[in-house]
Amino acid sequence: MSFREPFLIQTLIILCCQAIAFAAAAPAYNLLKKKYPDYGISKFCNHVWYFLMICFLLAFAAMLIADKNSIFNLIFNANDAFMDFFNPIAYISSSTPYAAGDGACYSGLSFSFYLFISKLISAVPETAGLAIKMSKTGIFMLYAYIFASIAVFMTAVIKLKTGRFSEKILFLFLILFSSPLIYQFERANIIFIANFLIIVFYICYESKNKKLFEAGLICLAAAAAIKIYPAIFALMLIKDKKWKETARFTVYCAVLFIAPFFIFGSINSIKDFFYCVATLSKNSENTISSHWVTIHNFFLAFLYPQDYSMAVKVMRVIFFISGCFTFFFHSEKWKTAAILSMLMILTPARSAQYAVIFMTLPLILFMNSQNKRRKDIAYAVLFAGIFAPLAFKSNNLLTISVMSESISIILMGSFLIYEGVYLFARRSLNKLNPAA
Repeated sequence: MSFREPFLIQTLIILCCQAIAFAAAAPAYNLLKKKYPDYGISKFCNHVWYFLMICFLLAFAAMLIADKNSIFNLIFNANDAFMDFFNPIAYISSSTPYAAGDGACYSGLSFSFYLFISKLISAVPETAGLAIKMSKTGIFMLYAYIFASIAVFMTAVIKLKTGRFSEKILFLFLILFSSPLIYQFERANIIFIANFLIIVFYICYESKNKKLFEAGLICLAAAAAIKIYPAIFALMLIKDKKWKETARFTVYCAVLFIAPFFIFGSINSIKDFFYCVATLSKNSENTISSHWVTIHNFFLAFLYPQDYSMAVKVMRVIFFISGCFTFFFHSEKWKTAAILSMLMILTPARSAQYAVIFMTLPLILFMNSQNKRRKDIAYAVLFAGIFAPLAFKSNNLLTISVMSESISIILMGSFLIYEGVYLFARRSLNKLNPAA
């Protein structure tokens, strides 16, 4: 088996740093526990995450001061900044937006959003995305979108996050300057709206108010209509045996997904959309990108595409099936949300770095949890690896931040799947031998 040596070396360095952080945390907790007997493990795990993130952010700031060009180790392409916002606006100026090829993989609801934006921009038909970006109204609408997105995101996080207000502000500050959020701001992708809708769904799902619960179902359906894969959160409804709610969610999802396509033509627009998605997925299977966070991209960068592409594809399928299966045996809220979020990020052939913002929900639930154990220190370290703004220069095919995110999410997913298998085995044994 042949490896890319620089990738192997940097992977080992990241793994060693995580192992050292975990090894140092355990004795630190013992010392704090002796001095402060009421100091619990849940609070300590949160403090581990805060401490590591502050260290990463200070290192990031120091690197920017030393070399302002280090920011380019985090973002995709300075010349292509914000084009996930402007390109779709250019696509919908055409009567056939899906003719733009696999770059136009936007659902009918997504294109409807950009159509609304385009009406507020003085752009002539068929105007290229770059030209819209250079216009004053285009820049104004970009800033309006970014600020509005940040505002609603902050509101949702403050609503869901428990603790003192000062801690919520610190948490928000660290998240907004995390690697996936920085990359998302540079791309201005509509995925930010989908992530916000998932968080709102979870807030409403926990509510006993029937109207709020129904609003949550509509939010999740809207998120699925925008990006498709958030529909996997419907497994929460199935797990809780909410069959009527699952049926209503399916109806909402079908309406919000199908109806907007008729704005851009006939039912054929749906077929064109799925053709674009299939083409994009196929073209991505033997491609490596420095800013994709998937099982496929990570292992193909580690190995060689021509030799292992099929094996990696099988690995993706196994990870998806095992993740869906073990999801039903976890009871902790943050773990169920983490499994679903990781499946959305890791299992597609192509999943850009901004998709890692889906891990915001499980991180909030992890920080809220008061039932943590010593082993959860490892999860705190992995969460820090997922959100760390690492702007170090990379000597291989992936950026350091993408490597850290990929390694951390794959490890976390593997641990959670292992725990799920253990819980399944224990439950099965208890059924076979109830007296044991």
